[in-house]
Amino acid sequence: MLLTLNPSFSEAYFERGRARFALKQYQEAIQDFENFLQLPPSETDRILYRVAPSDTFISGVATIQSAGQEQAYYHLGLCSIALQEYDFAIFYLNEAIILNPQQPDFYAERGRAMTRLGENVAAIESYEKALDLDPDHLPARQGLAMVKTGGDTVLLAHLDQVIAENSGNSQTYKQRGFYRMSHNEDKRAIEDFSRAISLDPKDSESFFYRGKVHTRLKAWANAESDYSEAIGLDPVNPEYLLARGQLRYVNGQLEEALADFTEAIGQDPDFATGYYHRGITFQRMGRVSEACSELLKAKTLGMEAAATVLKKVCKED
Repeated sequence: MLLTLNPSFSEAYFERGRARFALKQYQEAIQDFENFLQLPPSETDRILYRVAPSDTFISGVATIQSAGQEQAYYHLGLCSIALQEYDFAIFYLNEAIILNPQQPDFYAERGRAMTRLGENVAAIESYEKALDLDPDHLPARQGLAMVKTGGDTVLLAHLDQVIAENSGNSQTYKQRGFYRMSHNEDKRAIEDFSRAISLDPKDSESFFYRGKVHTRLKAWANAESDYSEAIGLDPVNPEYLLARGQLRYVNGQLEEALADFTEAIGQDPDFATGYYHRGITFQRMGRVSEACSELLKAKTLGMEAAATVLKKVCKED
């Protein structure tokens, strides 16, 4: 009725969109949130209660003027997740983050969308950002734990069904491979990652994960080949460089390992693990003073393991 009397009253679109979202009328809710974004804000002093979708408690308050656009994009992201349109969800949630980069809910839900696409490395980063902002953020903690264990048996059953129906894509196989890798089903994980690569040879994560399984199986040449492929596809990812450097360190290729750790630090100057591994590589090469400098840097950046090695190698507290 309000929109019939005043179709330009933006707050009404926002509120109706929230109601439709709660009723699982996602397409209709999307239309309301998009209409809201196209209209100038209405005059209001009304307080809105923002409820995180994974919680039952009120997580914050905002007025339409102070949080309307970011909340509209946030709800558009939630609707897209519900409709299994995960690329759209990530787009909308990125828009919400641009408007308010201090809101952990936005990062947690983006992590959820990335997980559904099998983009586990990016999902972990998004969940960790949410926890940086709020260490007690329950959806982020649960999501991070889930992705690090490859998902649950319900997810696996869904992936199996999709593949059995011949409707699986590269992401489906990669996600199942990640689950199998996380549950030590190494040979089957390699099969899934190989299938994912055959369907999308430009997905760096599939090469990276297959490399990790090859490393666990001590298939060193295959592992290095996969890590190198991943790096070629995504040369600015320090985790890929770290993995290849660790492999080379284990195999005694110290100069090559050092080069990888140095490049990883170049990509991320606050990459504590990179300094730590460069430090232990210097130590193994007999370059103790350089090792101590790297280990001290890793310790300063908060890496506890570096403090232990620093004390042992450099006789420092």
